[in-house]
Amino acid sequence: MVYIQCKCGYIWDYRGSSNYATCPVCHHKISINKHKIDIDEQEIDNWLIEQLKKAEQKLPEDYKAKIQWCTETLKSQAPAMQKMVARMFALSVIKNL
Repeated sequence: MVYIQCKCGYIWDYRGSSNYATCPVCHHKISINKHKIDIDEQEIDNWLIEQLKKAEQKLPEDYKAKIQWCTETLKSQAPAMQKMVARMFALSVIKNL
């Protein structure tokens, strides 16, 4: 997966085949090669797991099973779509604390 950061600061995963991409936020056309960034997904997942552990203490009991599923998914070699759902859930939990 290729991640690109636009001049406006927005970062997204680019899946196209062109040498240029259009930012979905500001609509600037940018060079893939000049704006490509490296993101360590495992490092992000580890940070999310750490934040979920902190959040778990503040949340109602019925969240525990969901947080456990999310943590296990982020630690595993789950399919990309499943990991994306887990990341989105983790971010929504963290954001709403």
